Amino acid sequence: MSRWYYYSSIMATERLQRRIEKLLDEAEEAVSDLNWSLVRDRAQAVLGLDLDNADGLTLRAVAKRELG
Repeated sequence: MSRWYYYSSIMATERLQRRIEKLLDEAEEAVSDLNWSLVRDRAQAVLGLDLDNADGLTLRAVAKRELG
């Protein structure tokens, strides 16, 4: 494995994790505002990046329940 590819992969992983954290922060803020559509959208975005993200799964389920 080339050295560039190794560092590029680490950076992509860190960048992806930062994006997921930002989306989860936005979803939490939307929960506080009772904006369930936004919670659902942000949770879906998280799950688009990480299918097994526990927080994303929980937030999506809560939003789905609240939206009926």
